Amino acid sequence: MLRKIPVLLYHNVARESADKWTITSEHFESILIYFKKYGFDTISCRELIDLRDTFVPKKVSITFDDGHQGIYTEAFPLLKKYGFIATIFLTTSFINKCEDSFAGLTSGQIREMADYGIEIGSHGVTHVNLRKLSLQEQTMEIVNSKDFMENTFNIGINTFSYPHGCYDDNLKRIITRAGYTSAFSVFKGYSTRSFDQYAYDRLETSNCSHPLRGLEFRIKTNGYYLF
Repeated sequence: MLRKIPVLLYHNVARESADKWTITSEHFESILIYFKKYGFDTISCRELIDLRDTFVPKKVSITFDDGHQGIYTEAFPLLKKYGFIATIFLTTSFINKCEDSFAGLTSGQIREMADYGIEIGSHGVTHVNLRKLSLQEQTMEIVNSKDFMENTFNIGINTFSYPHGCYDDNLKRIITRAGYTSAFSVFKGYSTRSFDQYAYDRLETSNCSHPLRGLEFRIKTNGYYLF
């Protein structure tokens, strides 16, 4: 069993779930209530990596990929209500996007959440599977997204989330050279891998009739300790 701090992966939160990538506000709040009741602290992904050599019990990281509007309208008020933080990995081409198929976070919303203490990380520029791109295209996705957000929001971007969870050793080298201190994937099976700060596993969650039971099962069967 690995003594690793669990990192939870979400995409969107809404009052009613419309697809497999969206959990309900009720579901999300039930998770936060559970953490509050049992004395858990949420930490950013940057803090998580700082603790890589020391296991600290009752720590958990909450992450969101892409940059859906529901992160601000539904998840952020609940995080503030219970005194928690999270990390948002933004796809930069989704920022300020307003279409029927996708409503993205606005620049103002991102600044407000960053001021509160929400960590902002990169999820690339276009949300494409980076392994399918040329070396030049991979570098542009990784470097340009970082530069854009650092210049736009005047914050350091140190963490990266692989679009679609896909990565290889070459991508890890590019991310390291670009100045990121860590990168995150998603692992849907049983975790037996040792710590890798450029391929940290996350537990992808979904809507279910018993969200807490499902979360506890995923944490235990993936080799994580909370206590």
